[in-house]
Amino acid sequence: VTRRQHETLLKYMMSEHEVPPTPGYRQEVMALLLLFLALFLLLAQISYLQPLVAVPPAQPQPTGNWCGSLGFFAAHYLFSLLGLVGLFPVCLLGYAMIRVLLCRGRGNRLPVVVAGLSGIMLSSSGLFGAFEQLWLPTATIAPGGYLGDLIWALLHRVIGGAGSVLILLVLL
Repeated sequence: VTRRQHETLLKYMMSEHEVPPTPGYRQEVMALLLLFLALFLLLAQISYLQPLVAVPPAQPQPTGNWCGSLGFFAAHYLFSLLGLVGLFPVCLLGYAMIRVLLCRGRGNRLPVVVAGLSGIMLSSSGLFGAFEQLWLPTATIAPGGYLGDLIWALLHRVIGGAGSVLILLVLL
């Protein structure tokens, strides 16, 4: 066995037993920031929905939100724009946090994955736009939000109901 073959064999054997690299300082800071944003948004959305599902439903107020005015308006505009799919950005932030923390050096795929998940979010919002009411009164939160209603109305006008459902399901 030559010296070169011996070094190659040792390198191969060492690579099987190596411990995966730990995330660096930048990845840990980015993961903590994403975790904070995800939890902040989740708490803001839960406290926004709380008065809507109460026994006598009430309008949510900025003073009643656990995350203050910023949390209230973030939840309000997410639910207004995306409807019930407004909960999905919390999942996106959680996924991005896990990817940043666990996949050191392979973050170049993250924008592609987030773009794909955003497409899923938009098509889900469009599908929910077909419903008049789903779980919550329409006066408070439309199932598809403004964006879902717009997507559904445009597709329904151009290719009809069945074609719209098929296109949006393919995008899912």
